[in-house]
Amino acid sequence: MTIEDRFAQHHKARKKDDTVVLKIASFNIGDVEDVDIYFGAIWWDYTQHEKGEWVKQHALDLVYHSYINHASYTNTIAVTGVFSKEDALIYKLKWGIDD
Repeated sequence: MTIEDRFAQHHKARKKDDTVVLKIASFNIGDVEDVDIYFGAIWWDYTQHEKGEWVKQHALDLVYHSYINHASYTNTIAVTGVFSKEDALIYKLKWGIDD
């Protein structure tokens, strides 16, 4: 199962016809004992900039997905958000799409 499949499963129940699910960001964290604690600091720094502040204000729902990347011995965390169609368009025009 790919990470995109996991995004779709999680957001399927929450997504409405007038909303869009976007991948906001992804972070690689080294081999640490507690990924959630390290991610908290990274997310805090991310939200102190223009893009992070905008996402916090306009996202209807924000979720992070964590998985182990066995090839690089890191943890990858991807953040997805649910936006209204108008806000999703503004996001894509301002910052593009994070692949």
